Amino acid sequence: MRTYFLTFIFLFVLLGFFLGVSRGEGEVGRGGGKVGRGEGEVVRGNGEKFAFTDAEKIIVLEKCEAFLKWIRTMSPEILDGTPTHTLRSKISPIELIQGAAILQEQNKKNVSVKLREQLSLLYPTMEECFDIEDRIGAAVLESFRQDTEQPQAKVGGDGGWSGAGLNSADFIQKGAAKFLNEGLNAAEKIAIMNQPTTAIDLMNAIDLLTSTGRPSFTRYYLRKFLKADKTPADCAAIVDKFGTARLMQISLAKSFAPIGADAVNQIFIEAKKHWRNRDIIAKAADNLTIKLDPRYLGTEHLSLDKFHPPLILPDSLKNLQTLWQGEEISALQLLDKLGETEDEERVEAIVAALLSIGGDIKELLAVSLRTKNKVLLKNAIHGLKQTITRDELFLLYQIAFAKSADIPNELKTDTYNFITSQLGKNAIKSKKEFHAIAVRTLYQRARDYYSRNRNLRAEPDGSIRFWNWDETTGKPAYIQLRIPDAYRLFANRYAALAYEIAEAGGRDLRTGGIDFEAVRRFYLVTLFEQILFANGLDSPLDLDGSGLLGAVSSVPLEQIEQVILDAIDDEHYEAARVAVLLFARKGNTASLTNYSGRHRQHPLITAVGSGDSRLRFAALEVVMGFSPAVHYQGSSRVVDALVWFSRGEGQRRVVVAHPKRAEASRLSGYFISLGYGVELALTGREAFMLAADSPDVELVVIDEICRSPAVFEFAQMMRRDCRTHNIPIAILGGVPQKTPRIVPNEPNITTLDFMQRVDRLRAAEPLRNSISQTYPRPTDDYGAEWIEADLLHKTSTTPVPQEIRLEQASKSLKWIKKILADAEAGRKIYQVENAQELVMRGIQSNQHLNDAISIAAEIKSSNIQAAIYDVVADGTLPFEARQNAADAFGESVKKHGILLRGKQVLHIYNRYNASESEPKESQELLNRIIDIIEEKVNKKNHPK
Repeated sequence: MRTYFLTFIFLFVLLGFFLGVSRGEGEVGRGGGKVGRGEGEVVRGNGEKFAFTDAEKIIVLEKCEAFLKWIRTMSPEILDGTPTHTLRSKISPIELIQGAAILQEQNKKNVSVKLREQLSLLYPTMEECFDIEDRIGAAVLESFRQDTEQPQAKVGGDGGWSGAGLNSADFIQKGAAKFLNEGLNAAEKIAIMNQPTTAIDLMNAIDLLTSTGRPSFTRYYLRKFLKADKTPADCAAIVDKFGTARLMQISLAKSFAPIGADAVNQIFIEAKKHWRNRDIIAKAADNLTIKLDPRYLGTEHLSLDKFHPPLILPDSLKNLQTLWQGEEISALQLLDKLGETEDEERVEAIVAALLSIGGDIKELLAVSLRTKNKVLLKNAIHGLKQTITRDELFLLYQIAFAKSADIPNELKTDTYNFITSQLGKNAIKSKKEFHAIAVRTLYQRARDYYSRNRNLRAEPDGSIRFWNWDETTGKPAYIQLRIPDAYRLFANRYAALAYEIAEAGGRDLRTGGIDFEAVRRFYLVTLFEQILFANGLDSPLDLDGSGLLGAVSSVPLEQIEQVILDAIDDEHYEAARVAVLLFARKGNTASLTNYSGRHRQHPLITAVGSGDSRLRFAALEVVMGFSPAVHYQGSSRVVDALVWFSRGEGQRRVVVAHPKRAEASRLSGYFISLGYGVELALTGREAFMLAADSPDVELVVIDEICRSPAVFEFAQMMRRDCRTHNIPIAILGGVPQKTPRIVPNEPNITTLDFMQRVDRLRAAEPLRNSISQTYPRPTDDYGAEWIEADLLHKTSTTPVPQEIRLEQASKSLKWIKKILADAEAGRKIYQVENAQELVMRGIQSNQHLNDAISIAAEIKSSNIQAAIYDVVADGTLPFEARQNAADAFGESVKKHGILLRGKQVLHIYNRYNASESEPKESQELLNRIIDIIEEKVNKKNHPK
C-alpha cells in the first residue's frame, strides 16, 4: 500500500520532467495524467509488471531525463562521432526502452518517441533486443508501432545488427527473432533442438537453459511452460524427475522472478492433486527421501551427511510461499512413509529427512500424535524424543497424560519416564506435582499466545502457516492464517490440553500452585473466541449445534460470569460475547438483580459498558430479555446504551479533525468518495463528541497539529469511553508504519509491532490492541483509501455491518418505547431522560421515522405532539408513515390530552384548508387530525 505515497512523489517528478527536451522540443510532462493506482505500471502482455515500484520508475525516468538533456547540448556532428561506450555509460538500451514504455503509459507519446529515436545510437545487440522484448512484451511493442515514429537512423557495426530504417517496435522484434535463429550457443541450441511443447519437455529445456547465463532465454521458456497444457500427473512427474530442491532454486532465482515462482508454484499445486494414491506418493517420496548410504549401516548414530544423495534445502530458500508448498508436499510424503515402516534404520532416515525440511517439523510431529495409526504414533514420539529440548517437553505431555485407550500403555509409560528423566528427579517429587508442572507449563504457554507474547514464523505480509489435524482425512494439514487467527488457535490448543490434564489429574492441584477453576475458565475463553471467529463475527451463533452448551453443562453460573469479566479485562471481547449468550440460557432475572459478587456491578452490566459494540449489544439484549421488578446496580448504563444504539442509522461515518476548516473540508472530500458521511471537527474535543454520538462512526482522522486536547490526550479520551474505545484513529502528519521487524539470527520469524507512542493510557502500560496509526497526509482519493485499508488491517478492526447497526437501532427504539410505557404504568426501573431529543432525532431520520413516532405517543410534551402532526402534514413523506403518525397523534391525545395551544391548533385548521389541491387520501388524513381534536374537546366539555 505504500506505493500510493510514492505515487505522490512521482507526480512532482513528472511535472518538471524533460524541460526543454532534446533538439528543439518544447516542455514535456506538463499537463500529463498523474500516476495513481494502476496508472504508470507498464504491464507486459502476460500481465507481469515491467516497472515494479514507483521508486524504480523515478530512477529510470531521471536517467532518461539526464540522457536527453545531455544529448540536447551536442550538435549532430559531435553526437555521430561519440563512441558507443560513452553513450552506453549514460544509459543502457533496456533502461531507455523502460523509460519510453513508462512515458507511453502516461500518454506522453511525443517524449516516448523522442527517447526511442536514440535507441540506434546505443547499438543494441540481438541478445539485448531479445531481452527487451522479453521484458516489455508484445502489447507495449504494439503500442510503439502505432506511434508516428521516424525510422531508426542507422543500426549496425560492432556488437550490433543491421536494422536501419525500422521503427523501434519492429527493430526490437526483428532483433529478437534473429537472436533465436542465429545468436544461440551450443547448449541453447540443444535445449530447443526438438522445439519442446509438452510440459515435461519444456521443463527439460528450462533445466538446461538455467546454466547458460542468459536468464531472458530461460524466462522465455518459463512463459511457454505456463501457457502449456499440463495435467496433475505431468506435474507429479516433473517433481519426481527434478526434485523439490531444483524446482525451488528456479523459484528463488531473482533473474527469473516472478515467472519462475509462478511456474513452480503451479507445478506443486497441480502435483498435489495427483498424489492421492499411496503407491504414487511412495514413489514420489523415494525421490525426496534421503537414501541410507550402505557404508554407514553399521554406525550407531545417523546424521544427514551419512545419506546419499543429500536433500538440499538451504536456509536461504525458506522465505518463499513456493518453498512452503514444497515443504508441505515433502513433509506429508515423508510422514506417510513414517507411518508405514517399523524398521529402525529406515525410521531414522525418514526422521532425519523430515528435520532437514524446516523449522516447524516438530509441530508437525506433535500434531501427528493425534493419529490412530499406532506405527506413526510410535515413530512420531521417537522423532520428538530425538529432537526436542527441555523447554519443548510439553509437546509430549498429551501422550504422557493421555486417558485414551487407543494409545498403548507402554507408550504412555515410556513417554512419561522420558519426560521425568529430562526434567530431573529433583524437579518432581510426586505424580501430583508432575501434573501441576504440566498444567502450569501448558497454561502459561497458552497465555503467552493469548496475549501475543510469542513470535510466530510469519511471512512479511503477516500470514502464518499452521499445522493442524484434519479429522476428516485423519492427517495433518498445512493451513494459512492471519496472525490473530494463528494466536487464537495456538492459545486454544494448549489451553485445552492444560484443562484436559488438570481434569485427569484431579481438580485439587492447589498444592502445585494451580487453580483448576482458573484453568477451566481460561480454556473456555479460548474455546469461545475460536468458535465465534470460525462462525463469523456477525453471523448468528447456534449454541446447540456448536456444542457449547454441552461444554459448559457442568460449569456453575458464577464461573460463566467470571469468564465474562476475565475476557473483558483482557480485551478479548469475542469470548465475552459468547459467554454472555450462554448466560442468557443459564441465567435469569434473579441472577441479575440479586448479584452479590466481588464486583459492584453484575458482569452483564460490565459488558453493557464495555468498549466493544458487539459485546455491548449482546449484553443489552440479554438484560432487556429479563423483567426486573426492582432497581439494580448499573441500570443507568443500560439506558445509556439503549440511547446510543438507537442513534444508529446504518450509515458509514468518519470524523475528520483539523484546526483549519478549509483543510478539514479538503480531507473530508477524499473520504466522501469512499462512501463515508463526514463530520468535521476543529478541535480534539469536538472530534471526540462527534465520534461518541452514534455507533455509525467507523473511524476518526485527526491531524497531529490539533489541540484542545492534543492528539496524545485525544487518543486517551477515545480509549477511556466505551462508545469510542474501539474506533480506529488515523493520525495525519506522521511517518508511515515501520515494516515488520526481523528477529536477529531467526530470518523466518517476524514480529509485527503495531503499538504506537500515542496509544497508551499510561506510559508503562500499552494497550493490547492498538487503535491509532500514523500516516502522511493524503493528497488524493487513493491515499485516503490506502489509509482506510491499512488502518483497519493494522488495528484488526472489522466494523459492524450497516444492516446490523440499523437492526440494533430499531430494537433499541422498541425497548425504549416499552420502558416509557412501563413508566406510565408506574414501573420506573429505567429513567430515559433525553427521550424528547431522541424522538426529534428519529423523526428527522428516514430509517427510524416509524419507530420514533411510536415512541412519541408515550411522551407528554406539546413539542412532541406538534412534531407528530408535522409528519402527518408533510406531503413529501411516504403515505404509510403519515398514517402511522396520525395513529400516534390519536394515541398521544388519548393518553395526555390536547397539549397544543392557540396558534398551533389554528395552524392545523389552516393546513387542512390549504389541502384543496392535494389527493383525497391526504385531505382525509388531515381531516382525521381535526376530528381527533374536536372529539377530545367535546368529551371534555360534555362529559357523560
